[in-house]
Amino acid sequence: DQSKIFNTMAQQLCDVRQQKEQQLRDMRQHIKQTEQLLFDTRQQKKKTELQFHDMRQQKEQAEQQLHDMEEQIEANKKRLQTTEDKLTKMQLRNKSLKHELNEMVKKTDV
Repeated sequence: DQSKIFNTMAQQLCDVRQQKEQQLRDMRQHIKQTEQLLFDTRQQKKKTELQFHDMRQQKEQAEQQLHDMEEQIEANKKRLQTTEDKLTKMQLRNKSLKHELNEMVKKTDV
């Protein structure tokens, strides 16, 4: 009778030991998976930070290009205004010369 109880208790201890060993294996596997996830997350963070840095540089370059283009537009507007002013003066001079020519023609006709 005692040997049956002893065998039953020994079997229960063996079962508990096996359960605990399985739990330990499961926990180790979970720790490995968690460490891998942490590693992958850190790698992704580094990639994201590099992408963010690149995007910030691209933004700064685009802003500089926009600024340069705005300055070019202003310079072109000034050049256009100067050219228009010169054209207006030339048209007035042309009109004046035509008038003088017409006057000279009138005098020679008489």
